[in-house]
Amino acid sequence: MMIYGSEGGLIFLICTIFLAGSIFVCINLNFLKFMRDSIVHARLSETDSMTGLLNKVAGRKNIDEAFERETNPVYLAIVDLDNFKQVNDIYGHLAGDEVLKKTAEIIRNSIEADDIACRFGGDEFVLCLKNKKPEEVEALLTKMTEQICEIGTCYQRAHLSGSAGVSYGVGTCAGGCASYEDIMSQADKALYHVKHRGKCGYYIFSTALADDTESNLSANNAV
Repeated sequence: MMIYGSEGGLIFLICTIFLAGSIFVCINLNFLKFMRDSIVHARLSETDSMTGLLNKVAGRKNIDEAFERETNPVYLAIVDLDNFKQVNDIYGHLAGDEVLKKTAEIIRNSIEADDIACRFGGDEFVLCLKNKKPEEVEALLTKMTEQICEIGTCYQRAHLSGSAGVSYGVGTCAGGCASYEDIMSQADKALYHVKHRGKCGYYIFSTALADDTESNLSANNAV
């Protein structure tokens, strides 16, 4: 039925506006849903599904960017759980997974908003600590060690060899340090130093340590 007159024209105009508005809202809702799904997918692709921390690839990317931006000293800590394999062997992998989740929660609650934490693989995590003095880094690692060792009380019931704990190797550089590989190499050598001397502790890389580590590695290779 055709609508005539000014009243009919007004009704037609209102209907047209309403239809156009509905189409606009529908398009925008679909666009917002697409954007939301894209953001969620991007976050999932950067997140370790076990711990909720950044995964290794995303962690490396964020740390590289931090090295480029930061002018203050940056500390890179490798976090390695002691005797973790024995937890899996005795209690099963579900118990091991729970230890990893609780460790990640402690890390997340210990670092500051501008720091970076990622699961590096297995029972290893990597922390990038920014704008901190050496004593602040030491205090943070000491506090984390106490909390992580509390998780390990279940180890004692199994009479596991060695003490339950966590070891840290820490590399450091001022702004404009050479590369991620350089500071990771420092942290690796510092971690080797801790493990070689009985585990459960931390060490911040030094030139003297580099010379000592090279000597020990050469001696081990000669055996």
